[in-house]
Amino acid sequence: MSNSKSTKQDDFQFISEKPKDGDLLFGHKEIVITLDKVIEKSPESFTIGLYGDWGSGKSSIAETLQSDLLKKNIPLMIFDVWKHEGDALRRTFIRETHHFFKNHKKWKSKYEGSDDLLDDLSKQVKGAEKIPIKFWATIKSAAILILTLSVLPIIAWLFLDKLFGIIDFKRNNLIASIITFISLLPIGFVFKFIFKFIESIKGEKREYIQDKIQDPIEFENKFKDLIRNLDGDVNKIVFVFDNLDRVS
Repeated sequence: MSNSKSTKQDDFQFISEKPKDGDLLFGHKEIVITLDKVIEKSPESFTIGLYGDWGSGKSSIAETLQSDLLKKNIPLMIFDVWKHEGDALRRTFIRETHHFFKNHKKWKSKYEGSDDLLDDLSKQVKGAEKIPIKFWATIKSAAILILTLSVLPIIAWLFLDKLFGIIDFKRNNLIASIITFISLLPIGFVFKFIFKFIESIKGEKREYIQDKIQDPIEFENKFKDLIRNLDGDVNKIVFVFDNLDRVS
C-alpha cells in the first residue's frame, strides 16, 4: 500500500473479530437478558446450547453476560475450546479454571486454591508409603534370626569338632560354648539378620510413582476439589465453552 498523501484514511474499513461487549444489536441483548434471568433463578445445574453461524455474535453474548453476572457475584469463565484443540482438554480446562479464579481481580480474594492442585495434572509424582507391621511376618523374622544364631553355629561346631577336632564343646561351660558358636559366624552375616529383623518390626517403606491423572473420574474429583476452594459467597458458577463450532 502506498503511503502517499493522496491516500485517504477512510478508503478501508476494518472489521474487528474481537467479540463486542456493550451495545449489542440484532436481538443479542434480549438473549443476554434471558440467559441472565435463567442463570439467576435456576435452582440446579444445567447446560444451555447457543447455536449460530460463525460470526453471528455468540462470543459477544458470552462476554456481555460475563459483565452482567459479575455485578451479581456470579463468576463466568469463558473456555476457548478452539484455542486448546489438540491439548488434553480436561487437564487444560482444570488448569485454566484454577488460573481464572486465582488471577481475577474480584474472584482471587474468594479463592483459596494453591498451585499444588495442578501437580498431578501434567507430571508424575514420586512418593513413598509405609507398609504397616504384620504380626506373623515379625514372628517369622524372629524365628529366622534365632535359628540363624543357634543352628548354624551348631552345624559349624559339628563340622569342625567331629571331623577335625578343632573346637571342643564344653558342656560344663554353656555360655562360653554359645559364645564360641556365635564367633564361628562372620560378624557381617550376623548383623545382616539383626538389621533385617529390626526392619520387619519398624515396617517396610515402599516407593511408588503416581502417573498424571487421565481417568474422567479423577478429573471430576479434581474439579470438585477446585470448586471447594471457593468462598461460600459464590453460590453459582457459569462456564462457557466457546468456539465449539470451530473444532472437529
